[in-house]
Amino acid sequence: MDNIQLRNIIVMLLAVFFTASSCSDFLEAELPKDQITEETVFQNAGAIESAVRGIYLNYGRSLPAGATRTQMTTALTSDEAYGYYTNSEYDYYARNAYDAESGSMISYLWNQYQTIYMANTIIEKVPGSTVLTEAVQRQYESEARFLRAIVYYYLVSTYGDVPLVLTTDAKVNALKPRAPKADIFESIVNDLEIAIDLVPEEFVSPHRADSKWPARAILARVYLDMENWIGAEAMATTVIEEGPFVLEKEDLHQVFKRGNAEIIFAPKIAGDTDGLLTTYALDTRPFFGTVSVILRDELIAAFEAGDERFNNWVDITPDGYYYQSKYVNELFTTPDEPEDLIELRLAEQFLIRAEARARQGNITGVNSAESDVNTIRERAHLGATQAVTQAEMIDAIMQERRVELFFEGHRWYDLKRTGQIDAVLGALKGTDWSSYKALWPIPLSEIRTNPKLVPNPGY
Repeated sequence: MDNIQLRNIIVMLLAVFFTASSCSDFLEAELPKDQITEETVFQNAGAIESAVRGIYLNYGRSLPAGATRTQMTTALTSDEAYGYYTNSEYDYYARNAYDAESGSMISYLWNQYQTIYMANTIIEKVPGSTVLTEAVQRQYESEARFLRAIVYYYLVSTYGDVPLVLTTDAKVNALKPRAPKADIFESIVNDLEIAIDLVPEEFVSPHRADSKWPARAILARVYLDMENWIGAEAMATTVIEEGPFVLEKEDLHQVFKRGNAEIIFAPKIAGDTDGLLTTYALDTRPFFGTVSVILRDELIAAFEAGDERFNNWVDITPDGYYYQSKYVNELFTTPDEPEDLIELRLAEQFLIRAEARARQGNITGVNSAESDVNTIRERAHLGATQAVTQAEMIDAIMQERRVELFFEGHRWYDLKRTGQIDAVLGALKGTDWSSYKALWPIPLSEIRTNPKLVPNPGY
């Protein structure tokens, strides 16, 4: 495995430290660069803090990996968007033309094993630290476990079975085979449960996962994917009813503004002027009159008349191309911009709970799937759902997920987990679509490096 084999633990530690040190805001105590070793990093509280922040930096900004690309790319591979320019990178994804030799275009998410390695280091080295209080040790371990879990969620949901790397032993990890999807999900749940136990309830900011709430929110999503309906309902209920989050009902354009009470997790990297929102800014907003990523007509048609989400989150160019306007900055995000890329927000939790309730047969009435769906519809200024049977309600929930969460990285995974991907994308994309493309290919460079990696079928 290329990304694992090339790194021994000390080199990785130094990379974490120097990456985090690139923004002065990350450092509380800077060490002379010629004196940095594995030992000094973990004997200095400021250096450890920098290493933890480095995990966020790599997760959110590291090129060509990054949270932004996951959300945009899956919008293209599903039925949400297409590329304006023929034969562009975005057109390539919209035609599902990826293969195992596509280089960085298909491997950027796989490269998040770097983030996993960084998280593994914190999980191994921080507990028992003599320079950190017990509370800080617990916080850092919790953050590392949360980030490792969310990366694995995207890896297993995108590639299927993937290597399960939970240590910093480079020799062992270099020849790791693919672990079954069930084992990956078991590890994700274990990490999130530990992360929840390690940190306090108090929610300070969505910019770091230093309270129980981000881990609870992603765990609700994971349970839904695992068809653990009871767990998904319970965890989403905890977030909805006990958390400090509130749905924005007055002005839907404020949902994606920094500081909105609906936001659960939206990592903000100090000094990041070319990262999280740049791709959105340059390619999903008009730039010199052109939008590179365009919303499909099928998505536009999915909105009902009078839906305030359409009025606030979709815009149109003078020549008639629709684009997302959830994020409104027009060029580069800066520390002063009022937006961060949102990973988790409260509306998703209502829809998770609605689906979990519907799957259990709790369709209508008080505290039902119906009541949760109507909560989301009412804030969009729409009437109550007319769904009364289980099948009708599940369809209604999928419809709400489509128009509420578009361009936030959900639709691709929703089509896969509900078994609809072949029917939907086969009808939309014709000969460009084949069933095996529901899993992305493992990069050929990784397979060549690690003979124990088996390619996904079709590639």
